[in-house]
Amino acid sequence: MMDVYPMLCENYNGMSQSFYAQYKDATEYLKSLKCGSWDLISHTYDENEKYCTAQSMRLHSAIAAIVFQALSIEAFVNLYGTQKVGNDTFYSKYDFKGATTLGKLKSICKDVLGKCYPTGNKAYSRLDSLMKKRNDIVHTKPHPVSIVPTSEVPNYTDLMYQTEFVFKNIDDEMLSYSTLKETLMALEGKETDFIQENYNEAMDACSKAVVEMFTKALFPNGGDHE
Repeated sequence: MMDVYPMLCENYNGMSQSFYAQYKDATEYLKSLKCGSWDLISHTYDENEKYCTAQSMRLHSAIAAIVFQALSIEAFVNLYGTQKVGNDTFYSKYDFKGATTLGKLKSICKDVLGKCYPTGNKAYSRLDSLMKKRNDIVHTKPHPVSIVPTSEVPNYTDLMYQTEFVFKNIDDEMLSYSTLKETLMALEGKETDFIQENYNEAMDACSKAVVEMFTKALFPNGGDHE
């Protein structure tokens, strides 16, 4: 018998990449307009509607892409940890209150692999920024910006930053999940990543179970079928 864990990290990454594709499509459309700023008055209703729809799609899909990419990282680290040290040990020693996903990742690598997860490179920087951005999105703390006419010009930069930060480094951050798998595969000195190993083992187990089922059905007496 083999315990099989749901690999939701793959589902979350797939959803993330799907939203990212929508983000890129919306971004390309907006770039095709070739205008630094959009003047609603000088465009038709249909043009304005397409522009506003593309802007909304760009923001919404970027947010979803970031959140699900971060979820794929979190799900992967939890799956990796539980399979490497066991459920009881993982949830008692590593998944304590206040533990971060990256903290768990580094601790597991040090304890189980005897190696430090590399943190001094671009890949880790984008992984770290992804997780921080996810937290900023999930735990949004909006700041009001006054637009009541005064002697001072309203600080529209502050207003835009409350959403524009989502787009920063998004192209690099969307590589986080695949890079995480590759990094751990290199640390373990393996040619197959952790997820593919799980798939292979599950398929082998299923194949053996099917063979055993048919063997018992065809030869109920343990092979004595004369």
